[in-house]
Amino acid sequence: MNDNTMAKPSLRELFEAEFGWAKMPLLPYGTPLTLEDFECWSPSPEAPMGWTIQALDERGRLVEYRISPLPDNPHKATATVDGKPAKCRQIGTKEELPVDLVTKWCDWILLTDAHARIAARRDVKSPDWLEHEMHRLDRGVSADAVYEDNIGTFASVKGLERWANWALSDTVVRVEMFQVWPRYGAKKPVGDGASDALRVSRRRWGSMLCGDEWKPDGSELLEPSSFVFDPELRVWDWRNGMGGAGMKLGLNLDHSGSELLGYRMSGAISWEGLHTNCRLVRSKGQRSDWWGLHVLDTDLAMVFPSHDVNFVIGTQDDGSFCYISPWMTGSRAIVNVARDKMEREWGRWLDMTVELSEAELAEGIKKAEAMARGRHKP
Repeated sequence: MNDNTMAKPSLRELFEAEFGWAKMPLLPYGTPLTLEDFECWSPSPEAPMGWTIQALDERGRLVEYRISPLPDNPHKATATVDGKPAKCRQIGTKEELPVDLVTKWCDWILLTDAHARIAARRDVKSPDWLEHEMHRLDRGVSADAVYEDNIGTFASVKGLERWANWALSDTVVRVEMFQVWPRYGAKKPVGDGASDALRVSRRRWGSMLCGDEWKPDGSELLEPSSFVFDPELRVWDWRNGMGGAGMKLGLNLDHSGSELLGYRMSGAISWEGLHTNCRLVRSKGQRSDWWGLHVLDTDLAMVFPSHDVNFVIGTQDDGSFCYISPWMTGSRAIVNVARDKMEREWGRWLDMTVELSEAELAEGIKKAEAMARGRHKP
């Protein structure tokens, strides 16, 4: 493929002819942009062949994206946003890559534009928004938001801490984070390794403590957990221990104003015990295998690997309830890819701002019934 042929076809034609795509992928829902909106500029010694497009970034600003294929591998490319180097976020893992396939760059740009437009529509209040809000509250429907990022995108625990507190800004919950290192002379777990390193009091394991059972000024939360974390534990053993015990790491916190009514925890530990047993460092320096989180004004803490983890934070009930969950990246990627596929296919049907026609409703019902029959074959 020479420069003259590269400058003429549309991006769609190039994908089909040069990348061997027998069928174009389903584009993101919510953006009016298509592959035809990517303009191919004529190559020159100063500016090799590439594509440009005007689209919205994650903040809703109109910017110019430029995709530049690598000289030695035209299937892959770098990109810029208003002249500044960009990174392509992966749908499943949420990782950010400075070099990726041209197709991935295009999809990421369209997806970012779609998310920005959908968010803008949600922020615009209709004339009868108050009536809708009262209707929602009357039926106990929660306002919710979910934030997620790959821990590898943060160079330090302070970066992750800033992001987490930003995600929690609608709540009264605040966290601090540390690198977790061994402390000389600290107590280590004894027994058969990973299972003992993950000991948690069964009395408190996964139990919901409601307002009548526990108060912030009581002694329940201050009682040290039987969990003893060994910072020299191998990440692989930790992962096996979590999976073998059927554990899902996370904290759920329920508030009324500034009062903590109760909590639910899985794999959480005592902050007092962590502080006593490990050396906690906030400076950048060498990246430790383990990072830790402490919920301020409580004795709740968590320890998780400093890589191959996706951090998920959700808020509900207008900030009175939140959850903090470190996921293994591989497990979370499956969820994210499936959700993205559903949103692309069913986005119009799920969009509350769209009034579907009778034909579209019939099409949706027919498609859903066909999917149901496919899942439940006799």
